[in-house]
Amino acid sequence: MTPICPNCLRPVRPDVKFCGYCGTSLIPAVAMEAGSTSVLPDEAVIETNPIPVKAALAMMGMIEEVYRLPMVPMKPENRAKLEKVLAAQELLPPQKA
Repeated sequence: MTPICPNCLRPVRPDVKFCGYCGTSLIPAVAMEAGSTSVLPDEAVIETNPIPVKAALAMMGMIEEVYRLPMVPMKPENRAKLEKVLAAQELLPPQKA
């Protein structure tokens, strides 16, 4: 049976993490840690928003990584931190050999 997006009800591939039509996350919700006040990791706001969000979406293969001024690419050290978080959550596409 083909999975469907719970938001737009369109069919989605079983290997994707987000709906390609509406962008809804297809990742099961996880419980927040006790005492946590944020659902976002600190790395999501490590630089001026929306730069980390755009970088994360590009790393996940969802958008092309293009910035228009005044936005600029993330600092390499911050990008590495963000990539580590995404990899830990298994949100990055498999590396091509």
